[in-house]
Amino acid sequence: MKILRLALLVFAFMISINLIGSMKSKYYLGRWKNAIHSVAVEGTDDNPLMSAIYRHREYKAELIANFEEPVSNLIDMIKRGMVTSMDGYMYGRRQVKKSLDYDPISRLAESDDTKIAKKKKKKGIPLMEWFRYSSVLKLAAEFGSGLLSLKDSVPFVDHSPDIKKPVRTVSILSKNRLEWSLSEIACSTYGMVLSPMYDALGPDGVAHSINLVGSSTVVVSMEALSTILDVLPRLPGIRYIVLLRPDDGGDVNYPLDKVELTKDTLKAYGVQVSLSKYEIPSHVNFVTFEAVMRLGELNLKEPTPSGYDDVNSIYFTSGTTGVPKGAIHTNGNWIAGASASLRSFLNRSDCTLGPKDRYLSFLPLAHIFEREVNHILIYSGGTICFYGGDILKIGEDMKAARPTVFIAVPRLFTRIYKGKILQEVRKKSDGVQKFFFRILKRKVNSKHPVRHWLYDSLSFKKISNVLGGKIKFTLSGAAPLDEHTQRDMRALLRTHVVQGYGTTEALAAFCPEFTDLSVNNVGGPIPCVEFRFLSIPEMEYDAKSYPIRGELLIRGTTVFKGYLKQPKETAEAIDEDGWLHTGDIAELTDSGAIRIIDRRKHLFKLSQGEYISPETLENIYIAHSQVVGQMFITAKTTESVIVAVIVPDSEFVKDWSKKNGVAISSDWQTQFKQICTEANTKYFEENVNTPLRNEIIASLKHVEDQQGIKGFKKVNDLYLECDGFTIENGLLTPTNKLMRHKANKVYLEQVEKLYEIINKKSGNRL
Repeated sequence: MKILRLALLVFAFMISINLIGSMKSKYYLGRWKNAIHSVAVEGTDDNPLMSAIYRHREYKAELIANFEEPVSNLIDMIKRGMVTSMDGYMYGRRQVKKSLDYDPISRLAESDDTKIAKKKKKKGIPLMEWFRYSSVLKLAAEFGSGLLSLKDSVPFVDHSPDIKKPVRTVSILSKNRLEWSLSEIACSTYGMVLSPMYDALGPDGVAHSINLVGSSTVVVSMEALSTILDVLPRLPGIRYIVLLRPDDGGDVNYPLDKVELTKDTLKAYGVQVSLSKYEIPSHVNFVTFEAVMRLGELNLKEPTPSGYDDVNSIYFTSGTTGVPKGAIHTNGNWIAGASASLRSFLNRSDCTLGPKDRYLSFLPLAHIFEREVNHILIYSGGTICFYGGDILKIGEDMKAARPTVFIAVPRLFTRIYKGKILQEVRKKSDGVQKFFFRILKRKVNSKHPVRHWLYDSLSFKKISNVLGGKIKFTLSGAAPLDEHTQRDMRALLRTHVVQGYGTTEALAAFCPEFTDLSVNNVGGPIPCVEFRFLSIPEMEYDAKSYPIRGELLIRGTTVFKGYLKQPKETAEAIDEDGWLHTGDIAELTDSGAIRIIDRRKHLFKLSQGEYISPETLENIYIAHSQVVGQMFITAKTTESVIVAVIVPDSEFVKDWSKKNGVAISSDWQTQFKQICTEANTKYFEENVNTPLRNEIIASLKHVEDQQGIKGFKKVNDLYLECDGFTIENGLLTPTNKLMRHKANKVYLEQVEKLYEIINKKSGNRL
């Protein structure tokens, strides 16, 4: 009788819990429904090779070009943010070393609140310093005035017919930091054009970029200085190299405005750089950022910002398929993108932005995605915090900044998911692991997969603190995000997780409503662009059938004006009707969202005529295999099977080695390289699979079975790479996209060997 009574009590308790849960979740359920992302424009379906034109459902009549209260440039946007925030904090950065010298930047900084500083010190969290909107405008004006006071630092250059009137251009090569944004705002203050670069361009790309835009001044971090020094003899127009303080702050006893230059050495910020292997032309001058600011402080000039239609910046493509191209953007392009974003997907319930919002800036500002996010935050009166320069310490920056918005690339989401969250879970007992994954599965498949009062209280509240504990939405961009990772991260982080789409040429173009629960798409157009599809018959993509598929074409107020001094490439990119041909193959979903399914230039054909989309396959393997950290899939056109270069996940290999009785060295990275090298050597020289190769092969086969990968799409053989693909070694773009043309060159010999082995085996797999 007691057992029956107890069972009835438990049953009643569970019923009441579910009722309370339903009541608590009602608020979310009403909002988290799939949206209609785009609608066809009537009378536009008359081209036999193209679909109808689609627009944002709320802006069918006209594309957005400006804010409701129009602005002309970034300075106007900053002033709007200053009013909205009541001159709140615009930028934050890790507290720098206090120089004994006069510091023209830190003089306007404000420290963390005393109570917050005490808490941070107690927890070992880095302290921050903050800059108000008015202070930023003052600092930028001083730097801009300093540049204009240097003789021949920013001369006018004629780029007609690409740019209608002569412009003054400043190039910059640096990670994200306060001085980067001060340079941008200085250019906007005085009507100059900013030309950002990134390390992945390499020496040749950097030289090409500077010469193309005609810069006489380049702003460069001490960490990236060697790249500029390498190509100085090939930069006849350069007159000034403006140096940025090292990440560690340098020697506080060394004057911030002093540069010592001899035939063999350069010394700035107390850091000595050997010049013995470089040729320094006599017309090149080295100055520090602080020295330029001091000059501007003494010679402050009246602002002369450019207008809406004037050129604002020249952004370079990633060069994944060859020489980087300089995309010309006006103030109006950036303004249209920010306005359209704030009037569509960022204008919904708890996804609006305001003075209380913070954003951690670590994706390269030399990429349009990051810069546009910055502009949106600025107009909204929010605060942008710069990371400390080391991506491996991003967790510390998250704790210090406590952002409300998190934006990253798929690779980082995968790293957080597989490398941080799942690794911690797998350290627990089998019972705890089973419980965790059971709860995760239930939440993902529930009616409330973002926030669920019961499941969150059981497992996920602590996990959501991995991004600082304040995140209200996250956005992934630059490449497709695996749908399983998206669903799981949404449940684990207890926040909206969506993926957007943009290009160097069109800025941000697509994003779902943050309250939309669908996955594996990038939503619909933001209302500054319209889109349509172009059939590609040879690949069997038809823009006239269901589902609509084809090359994605974009037109609108954010689309660039053309590539600088490359009329042929411009004509190939933008047709006579103004449509930008993105090169991406997309599919239209029933809700009017688009799904990127292929990259036209990356597709390759096997000898039997089958097309392979390497990026799609790589994303599947990486997302579903614990052992695959990075992957490069390729093939020779004379072969009928594909091969892969795989970078094993280092931490997985370490755990796997321990379980298999391998003693782990204190220098794990060296040991990891030895394990990978041994696996390659034994396979290439003796045709023997080591235990690690067998583990990887088994993992690939499991993914193939689980995901239903067809025979010709299965990886037939593999080579293990221990060093990984990085921006530094030139195999990744700043947004972590694989540089395929470079990877093909780097791994040419290994790929040839793999096919020799395959052919000796008469095609028998692995």
